[in-house]
Amino acid sequence: MSFYPDSFCDQFAFIAWGDEQLLAVAAKIPEAEYLRDRGISAGSLHRLLIHMMAAQWVWLSRWQGVKLPYFETEQDHPNLASLRNRWATVHQEMKDFLTRQTVESLSVNFSYNDTRGNPHSLPLGRFVQHVLDHGTYHRGQANTFIKLSGGTPINLSLYRYYELAK
Repeated sequence: MSFYPDSFCDQFAFIAWGDEQLLAVAAKIPEAEYLRDRGISAGSLHRLLIHMMAAQWVWLSRWQGVKLPYFETEQDHPNLASLRNRWATVHQEMKDFLTRQTVESLSVNFSYNDTRGNPHSLPLGRFVQHVLDHGTYHRGQANTFIKLSGGTPINLSLYRYYELAK
């Protein structure tokens, strides 16, 4: 199996673009609706977006050998502005990390213990694929929250990203 760093960099650029699109749409939603717990997924659009950002940060920290004391929550990011600022940093650090990877480094087994202490081990590239998939998975949920909040869901598909990047 081979992993291609340039491909992962391109795919993460797509994920970061989608995250930024979601933040822009979320900014147009009334705050009460943005924060409203809907009893699905993470509860509110705000908490879902924090989860998406925090998951990227947790994985990046693991890959860099940093053990985080906790998973960031709405106590860390009580509003959209705080989340937007933090996510910009996470995006940049993830991009920097991915640009330093090689076919070899992505093929080396990466081992860690999850929050319950369960051990996991796969090539680093498989975990990168997981992070990319995780972002895509939650985009559909975020669009549902946007619709429920009175906003207009947005097209966050890969082909749309490529059309706009021309």
